[in-house]
Amino acid sequence: AVSLGLMTGPIVAGFTLQFLPWRTLFLFTVPLGLIFFIIARRLIPRRQPASASTLYWPAALTWIMLLATTSLTITYASSPTWSKVNLAAMSSAVFLLLIFFIFIEKKAPFPLISNGLLRQRHVFSALLCAILAFMVLFAILVITPFFLDRVQNMSKIRIGMVMMAVPLATLILAPLAGWLYEYYSARQLSTLGLIMTTASAIMLSRTSPHISSPQIMAELALTGGGLAMFLSPNSASVLRWIERDNAGKAAALLATARNLGMVLGIGLASISFSHTFSLLTHGLDMKDFTPIHTRAFMSALQAVYLAAAGAGFVGTIISLLRGKRRT
Repeated sequence: AVSLGLMTGPIVAGFTLQFLPWRTLFLFTVPLGLIFFIIARRLIPRRQPASASTLYWPAALTWIMLLATTSLTITYASSPTWSKVNLAAMSSAVFLLLIFFIFIEKKAPFPLISNGLLRQRHVFSALLCAILAFMVLFAILVITPFFLDRVQNMSKIRIGMVMMAVPLATLILAPLAGWLYEYYSARQLSTLGLIMTTASAIMLSRTSPHISSPQIMAELALTGGGLAMFLSPNSASVLRWIERDNAGKAAALLATARNLGMVLGIGLASISFSHTFSLLTHGLDMKDFTPIHTRAFMSALQAVYLAAAGAGFVGTIISLLRGKRRT
């Protein structure tokens, strides 16, 4: 289901950007969100167990502020005009909010994040791996269309077609990964998936300005295939070994890990590219790109892919060291 959504996104965006302003993209989410909200309300059973807890708003609001401040800090850090003083202040705010959140969680009658789940090694390892896997994925997804647009001068529709290689590979391999989980451990399959995504980032780091579309699509497909091989077993391993009452909390933690990985991956790509490009062009930004800056663009692109590969390597090691039972 995730792959189908991701697969339609690039092609819809490609057609839209070819003929309409980019802000139009945001209008698509309004009717779609309303439609699926109504469908979810009608089809998803409402379960209210006897042990249902009440949302502790101080913790929830602090958590929202923490994530928002973290996202803004990452965004600001990716700007070539960033100030060390402002960045230090924003980073300090993130640190203080994190400390405050931990303090509130310890005192909360109903903690937002279950400490018991995080103390379980296989759960914590799976969450870390999910963060790192999505960092790799979104670092690649964010920067590659800029290369196809600025350097290869592809049309928006063609860019969408090329980028479909990632979700298409995920769509094909995700059921296979789920089936293989019945015979192999998540440790084996998730590690293999992270090796595949890391290998794809390394291959992409060797991209030349004149790379063919089939070649880059094959390398992007390896990224999507690796994610599929990682995601299903990694998520299933968490849900399989927890109590039924904690299934909702575990699923929420997995979703949080994925979204945090997305944010960090976008930040990783933005920071790696902007500062490398700015250094090589004496302070210019991507919006200032012209063909004479192609060499600097390619060096900055390589920096992003290698940074993504580094995150994938760390995730591979963590996955390899997780428990050897059926997790």
